[in-house]
Amino acid sequence: MSQGRKLHFSVDSAAEITLVKGYKLLGTAEFEPKDRVRVKSVEECVIETYGSIETWIQEGGIDIPFRFQLVSKQVDLKGDGILGRDFLKSLQARICYKERSLTFRHAGCLMRKKLISLPELEREAQQGVAVGKLTFPARTE
Repeated sequence: MSQGRKLHFSVDSAAEITLVKGYKLLGTAEFEPKDRVRVKSVEECVIETYGSIETWIQEGGIDIPFRFQLVSKQVDLKGDGILGRDFLKSLQARICYKERSLTFRHAGCLMRKKLISLPELEREAQQGVAVGKLTFPARTE
């Protein structure tokens, strides 16, 4: 889906749905436009998604299926998307502020990702460091 590149997601437990910027995906990826939704941003702007896409996340050798809402690149998101409450609930995720980690479960496996602040993310991106990323596998069609 993302040509096997790692994507950065913000974790937002106040966001109802999980979003990913559509331009980060392969041009041939099929999505469901009838699943469009209107959401209100933190700035109180209403945006409409393109629709949803069913794909998977590769983490620790495990494929995790999930349905994301696609947004345009004009939507002001830090990183490549937002992991919202739908993702956090479906994977029984826990955020530990003390350890700065996100722990989630799929297929009986427990996975932990280090969380970093946005300034740290920007600094590490400039240095080429890959911390706290989720991987979307390359897609063949």
